Order: sequence, then structure tokens, then C-alpha cells
Amino acid sequence: MNLNAEQHGSLGSVTRRWTARALLAVVVCASGLAFAQSESSYPSRPIKLIVPFVPGGPNDIAARLIAPHLAERLKTSVIVTNIGGAGGRIGSKAVTAAPPDGYTIMIGGTNLNVVIPAVFKGLDYDPVKDFVPVGAIATDAMVLAIHPGLPVKNVAEFVQYSKSHPGKVNAGSAPGIGPHFVIELFKLRTGADMTFVPYKGAALAIQDTLGGHLAMTVTNKAVLLPLIQKNQLRALAVTSPSRMADMPDVPTLKESGVLDVPSVNWYGLLAPAATPPAVVSRLQSALREVGKLPAVLEGIRKLGLEPEFEEDFGAALAAQRREWAVIARESRITLE
Repeated sequence: MNLNAEQHGSLGSVTRRWTARALLAVVVCASGLAFAQSESSYPSRPIKLIVPFVPGGPNDIAARLIAPHLAERLKTSVIVTNIGGAGGRIGSKAVTAAPPDGYTIMIGGTNLNVVIPAVFKGLDYDPVKDFVPVGAIATDAMVLAIHPGLPVKNVAEFVQYSKSHPGKVNAGSAPGIGPHFVIELFKLRTGADMTFVPYKGAALAIQDTLGGHLAMTVTNKAVLLPLIQKNQLRALAVTSPSRMADMPDVPTLKESGVLDVPSVNWYGLLAPAATPPAVVSRLQSALREVGKLPAVLEGIRKLGLEPEFEEDFGAALAAQRREWAVIARESRITLE
């Protein structure tokens, strides 16, 4: 059978279209197969665990405690990397910019994923939508700690001291996170004459409190407890609903007449939002296994933290966001 030129051209056009579609199908199938294989083989190289603060703070302590146990179960290295500054926002942004493949994860929680979205406007990332919760690790309450040389023994005496030394009493922490709010709410509720001094992380504020450059710092008990036990700092009050077993002589803020101050901080692992569900599931399984190790549970409690591996991290953060939205409105703190 002979085809004229028009028929031959039409047949060639059809053939080319089918060839292009076939090639596209092959590429799609190959990409899907490669993607599935990359998920099934996860992890095949080291994982970077970002701590968005300088070394020495509560996030750093928790990360370094669980990292080797995660590495053992994931059969790869888990490298803790500190990226401090801007109250945790620089490190958090770095995680959102990383490929969502499970090889860059972060330790975050109340401060980074609850407080920051409540008070910061104009962020170039979303502390809620840009992350997917992997799992909870622990909770911790905060402590108001002062330099032991101050001639005060309780909240009332500290407030009076600040008023009798106007403009001379400083309190510091990383800005825009839980400790900052506790300081501001403390000032609001007591009328204390204090100036807030921002720091890149808890460790730096603690150093200046030890050196007498700050009158007060606020951060988590896990970090401050050893210094308090050695009488290098004096605990003025705790934010927990009731007194802590390892500091039974230290009153709560509520007992001290300071009401409606945030009580606990959550810590947990998060990954970039588009991380494949299978990869998130693998991380969750490994974290749950780590949370069953007696040595890990004991280590967390020795740090002054309360293990919470079995809790729903996403639900806990969502509940706190509702609470902190109210606190942000009341305190009228809005940061750019």
C-alpha cells in the first residue's frame, strides 16, 4: 500500500507523539522508582541534627543526649550542629531551606514553634507550616535565677530591690522565646524595675549572671539546676504548677503572687514540611525506640527534664499555640 506525503507526515507525527509519551512515562516511572528506593534505603548517609542555639542550652543538652542512640538505631551518624543567633530563628530558617529528605532535622518545640509565631511579624519562614513534627522528647519548667550576691531571698524582696535601684537591674535571655516572656510578664505583674538584655542563647546569659553583669536570667531547670545546687546561682521561683522534687524549697511563681505565667516547655524533633511520610515514620520509630531505653529515661531525668516520648508532639504544640496567642496579646510584645 502506498501512502501519499500528507498521510506519511500524519503517521510520522503520531509516531513522534507516542514516542515522546513513552519516553515521558519511562522517566516518570524511573523517577518514582528512584524515589521509592531512596525512601526504602533511608538513611544511607549521616543525618544532621540542628540545634538552633549556641552550645550549653536545654535544646543542646537534649539533642546530645539522644543523638548517639538515634544513630545506633538508624545505623548512621547523627551529627549535632549548633546554629545559634536571633533567638533560634537563624538555625530554624536553615532547616526550612534544607532538602526535605530526612537528612536535616531539628530539635525544637515551645520556644521555636509556638512562641516565635505568636510574637514575630514579617518572618521569612513559617515556624508552624514549614515543619512537620517527628516526635516529643521531654518537657521542662523554667527557673528564675539570680546572682547569689544580691541581698534578696524571695520575689517580693527582689521586686523591692529593683524599685530601689531604678535602671540598675538587668535580666537577660534569648529574645522572643519563653524566658523572654517570663521576664516581661514578671515585670508586668509585679511592677519590677528591670531592663531586658537580649542574648544569642541561654549559656551566654547564664555566664553574665554568674559574673554579676545580670541580676537575673530565666531558662530551663535542666540547665540551671547544677549551678543552683552548687550555690553559684540562687533560684528565686519556678514556673511549674507545683514545686519541683529536686528543688522543694523554691516556691512557684503562683505561690509568689505572680499568676498566669507559662509553665512548661516542650522539646522534640521536627523535619522540613515536605519530608516524605515514610522518612518521617522511620525517624518516629527510631525515636520511640530510644524513648524506651532505661538509660535514656534516667539520663533525661538527671538533666532535670521529664521524658515525654509517648506524647503526641504535634497536638502538644497546637495546644500551646492557642495558649501563647492569648499571652502575646496580653503582654503586647510584637517583634520584627
